[in-house]
Amino acid sequence: MSGSVLSAYQCHHHLLDEYQRQGKKIAYKNVYGKVKHLEKSGLIKKSSSNSGGRSKHGAINFKITTLGIFYIFRTKLYYHGLNMIEHNEKDGLFETFLYPHLEYKTISKITDPHLMMIVYDYLHSCCNVIDQNIDHFRSINENGIQNISIATTDTIMDPDMRDLETVGLKGFTNYLSKYFNLSWLNNDKIRTRIKKNNLNEIVVAKGGKKLTITLLSNESKASFSYLGSIIGELPIEKISGNDSNEEYLFQDHKSTTLEELLQSKNFYLHHELRKLSSNLSLEILNYSCTDYHNTAKELKAKKESLNLLKSDSSLMKLLIHTVTKINFCYDGFIN
Repeated sequence: MSGSVLSAYQCHHHLLDEYQRQGKKIAYKNVYGKVKHLEKSGLIKKSSSNSGGRSKHGAINFKITTLGIFYIFRTKLYYHGLNMIEHNEKDGLFETFLYPHLEYKTISKITDPHLMMIVYDYLHSCCNVIDQNIDHFRSINENGIQNISIATTDTIMDPDMRDLETVGLKGFTNYLSKYFNLSWLNNDKIRTRIKKNNLNEIVVAKGGKKLTITLLSNESKASFSYLGSIIGELPIEKISGNDSNEEYLFQDHKSTTLEELLQSKNFYLHHELRKLSSNLSLEILNYSCTDYHNTAKELKAKKESLNLLKSDSSLMKLLIHTVTKINFCYDGFIN
């Protein structure tokens, strides 16, 4: 389908051609009903451009919205994907996620479908991350509660993970020391011992002190006892295992507002998007050195695409940053 705006009549014309090739028919009223449903859902809108509005025949032209573009890439409906970018060059979704790394003047000239699929998959990943965060924000806005994952029963018992600041034993005990105001649990200097007994209990000990964690799976919570008294509880969720070896996730339900969440989530979201941009650069590097182009036409398209990529200053900055980061991580791993 060509053009950035279309009327219901034009949609019916294109669909009818496609259906006739398949030996099928579709009525105009059915197409019109779908168009109105898409408009009501916010996926398309009446066009206010010079080429839009009402024609001399009274037809109303429609244009896809940012939400509609988001839906296409979120659900991997990559039909006419290149046209989708070309016909919506100024859309905020592309300006926010794509153009800082791959300029429009580059994308508009790419003819290799293999490279464009890398771009589509990157946009899908970005939309997927945003979609997950929107669901989280909606839940916070409705319930005022944020679920924080602390650690699992397996990660705190794993000796190879005990010193991890997040999901390991060290991170777990440091969190509990603040949550229950037990300074002796802080694991920065003195190592903590941990064991699990047959009573579905986990005992965390340091010196002569110990904290007993009782897993109450039927009630989806863990009870914490110190000096013979229960000092509090935390929600738990079964995440894997069978009757003999179950793994539970420790959580904390914290009251929060959407504004507070946005402040804490802002860094996380940017971190996730930075990872996706790094993945994009790695996929492009892999594309440049992978030979799956067989025909002369395919090889020509790849050569032209690589020349375009090399002339894209935004992409080259991303590639240099990614390679530098990888080399740094590699050097750290070796040393």
